[in-house]
Amino acid sequence: MNEISLEIIDRLTNINKKALFIMEDIHWVDPETLTLLKHFIRTVNRNFFLRKNLCIIITVRAEIKGSYRGLNYQDLKKELNNLNDETNNFFELIDLLDVKSFNLVDFVKNLSTEKNKFKIASSSMNQINNLFNDYNKQLKSESNVKLTPLYVFKVLESWISDKSLKYTPDGYFLTKTVDIESLPNFEDIDSYYHQIFNEFESSFIKLMSTDCSKIWASSFTSTSVVNLDEPRAILNISDANISLVMSM
Repeated sequence: MNEISLEIIDRLTNINKKALFIMEDIHWVDPETLTLLKHFIRTVNRNFFLRKNLCIIITVRAEIKGSYRGLNYQDLKKELNNLNDETNNFFELIDLLDVKSFNLVDFVKNLSTEKNKFKIASSSMNQINNLFNDYNKQLKSESNVKLTPLYVFKVLESWISDKSLKYTPDGYFLTKTVDIESLPNFEDIDSYYHQIFNEFESSFIKLMSTDCSKIWASSFTSTSVVNLDEPRAILNISDANISLVMSM
């Protein structure tokens, strides 16, 4: 573990520039990788050069309600605050983005304009756009759960997969009637993707579930580091994730 951290730090130091280190989706982190991450932070925090030139971004799913093997937002903050309490070289923790950072009004309409992957035909645009607008209003009035870009992406992708949205050169159009009651809840939309694993052979699933720490150790290269002149000016917009910035 120490060798892995030192190898990464050597590469960061040899770049001799400001750098941004991003670790996404820590709600899926396994215990071994979490231990490695904390050890990496401690080691970085003792390095004079990196304390002045490295910014770490950690993202976590914002709307977690179900069971994830990793950390939720509060657990992540607790782990990082505990690390800060253990050191004489305090680092700064900043909430970079959260669900309040996104404006979901007319999100589908704007998404269709910006991303050809989700281009919606004019015949279905108003229906889909208004559906998510209305659902967003309902969630705000009835619960603490908030509509997120990630949820919209996943619903649209599931509709494309099951042919509820059919492709044409003018964009996707709806092949069935949809309303708020037909929208999946946040847990169901995740389970749709988890079911895809059942299509793979068990040996391949075992390979995909190999400890992240081993994959991280073997796949880290200099391309994993982004060189920046002003790392604090960079926003890591990660769908519905909360982004925590650590400035050393």
